[in-house]
Amino acid sequence: MLRSFLISSFVLALVAHFLLPMPAPTSAAATLPVAGQFTALPYTKPLDLHKDRGDYQPPEDFPEPYQFSMYGQVAPRLWHGLGAKIGVPRPTLILLHGSQRTGASMVDMWSDTARRHNLILIAPNSAAPEGWNHQADGPAFLDALLKEASKTYPIDMENIYIMGHSAGGIFAQQLANRQTGPWKAVVTHGAAMNTDDIRPAQTPVPIFAFIGDQDHLFPLPNTTEVSQALSQAGHDVTLVQISNHDHWYYKIAPQIAADMWAYLKETG
Repeated sequence: MLRSFLISSFVLALVAHFLLPMPAPTSAAATLPVAGQFTALPYTKPLDLHKDRGDYQPPEDFPEPYQFSMYGQVAPRLWHGLGAKIGVPRPTLILLHGSQRTGASMVDMWSDTARRHNLILIAPNSAAPEGWNHQADGPAFLDALLKEASKTYPIDMENIYIMGHSAGGIFAQQLANRQTGPWKAVVTHGAAMNTDDIRPAQTPVPIFAFIGDQDHLFPLPNTTEVSQALSQAGHDVTLVQISNHDHWYYKIAPQIAADMWAYLKETG
């Protein structure tokens, strides 16, 4: 009896092995994020693209920067701000400057748009003049910066955005892709992070990348490849292509700032 039972059990198991559907194997692809939407658009508004190659400097009468001491950093951190100091909480833009610049240059580029749209601008200086890094300038610093700036400006902590140019734009894309923070969307000019550094986004935020088709530092084909890779990582990415424009930001910035803000505002 026992022998017959064991033989029958073996036969039934053998039949089940070949006839019943096998469970789907767990694959790495199942853990990948859902790809975001990639859109490439031309910038269609008329622009003054005169290549003024003078060494741009912020206005001499620009206010002195604020400073605060952050735990773990020896030197005080400097930042510039612009906006109403009383009233209801307002949308706030963190501005990240290019290499060898300061936050003052970014506030200068965005001041007209900020006043027209009741924005608050917060523009820190990077810890090192050549650019930004995640240890000194990452989410912990930006969180401390917002808390410090909120002592002066009525910041709406539910409406925080990041804009970065060049080195600051690369850092902004890295923050969007590899870090978690309060920012709801990111916009960049003249920037493309390394595709090898792109990771599946844990909390993907929209990215808007403005690029000139004559940018010699970030050629359009490379920027397009990076934008598509960020989309595959989970971000909705809009690539805005500006004809006959190169990397020089300080002529074009006041002309495109309002359109950058329009993109950011839509995400809110």
